Amino acid sequence: NILLKEKNLEKTPLMIQWKRQVILRRILWMRSKNKETGMAAILIVEDEHRIARFLQMELEHEGFSTASESNGLRAYERIIQEDYDLVLLDIMLPDMDGLTICQNVRKLSDIPIIMLTAKDEINDKVTGLDIGADDYITKPFAIQELLARIRATLRKHNNSTTKPAE
Repeated sequence: NILLKEKNLEKTPLMIQWKRQVILRRILWMRSKNKETGMAAILIVEDEHRIARFLQMELEHEGFSTASESNGLRAYERIIQEDYDLVLLDIMLPDMDGLTICQNVRKLSDIPIIMLTAKDEINDKVTGLDIGADDYITKPFAIQELLARIRATLRKHNNSTTKPAE
C-alpha cells in the first residue's frame, strides 16, 4: 500500500477495478460460507461501548456472527478488507464519520448498510439514504424493529444478488 501511494497508483482506474474484483470475490466467498453455516456476519460500527456490546449480544443471540469497531477509519478498512454481510453504521465516529464511510464503501461494494444513529433530523436521514445507506434507524430504537429491518435488508440483498440477469 505504501508503494502504491508513493507512485500514486492507488487511485488509477485499473487499481480501482482490481480492488472491486477482490472485494466482490471475498463477499461471494463469505456469503457461500455463511449460507453453509446459516449465519450472516454483521459489523457493528459504534463508538459507544455499551450500545455496541448490547447490539453484539442481541445479534449473537439471534444467530448472527458479529464483529465490532469503534473507530471510523479502522471500520472503513475492515469493511473493504474483511467479509461482512451487513454493516450497522453510526454517523458520529472518531477519525472518519459514518456518512463518509458509507459514501466510500458504495464506490467499491453493494454490502447492505443500515445507519444507526442519534442524528434524527429529516435532512440527516435523507442524506444518509441518498449517499447509499439501505436503511436509517434513529436512537433510541426498539431491538425488535432493528432485528426485523436487518432480516428484511439481508433478504432483499440476497434476492437481488441471486436473481439471474435478463
